[in-house]
Amino acid sequence: MKKLGYEVTVNGPGALPLSRAEVWRGLEMKAENALPFVPGMTRCDVLEKGDGWLLREIEFGGQPIRERVTFEPETRVHFERVAGAPGWVDNVIDEQPDGSLVLRFVFGVPDEDEAKARELEPVYRKAVAATLATVRRMVSEGTIPRR
Repeated sequence: MKKLGYEVTVNGPGALPLSRAEVWRGLEMKAENALPFVPGMTRCDVLEKGDGWLLREIEFGGQPIRERVTFEPETRVHFERVAGAPGWVDNVIDEQPDGSLVLRFVFGVPDEDEAKARELEPVYRKAVAATLATVRRMVSEGTIPRR
């Protein structure tokens, strides 16, 4: 597997500031229903749910994928593909040495798919930005409470 990663600063100039807890709540919501967060996703159904995990089926770009999602509270959401296209995705909330928050997505793709994954880099970057924009909108609307 090859790793590809992209990150954005959470609290850039002029943006509504978000806390780690607010970003985390957004990532939890995204795991349950990714449609508002991920452009191009057309289906997201939770099939099973347990303590710290869920199993969901999504459709992205016309391709059905089943994922087991695990949660490391306020740090990482891990999406492991268990059916459909192989690979995994991590959504990580991290801090820079100066204490500023970053949201990082890391994609694990099979070695033979690396060239295709790199072609999709704009899509991945858009997913990171769209996720953060949706969290910010939900906070400003009150869907995600200020914390």
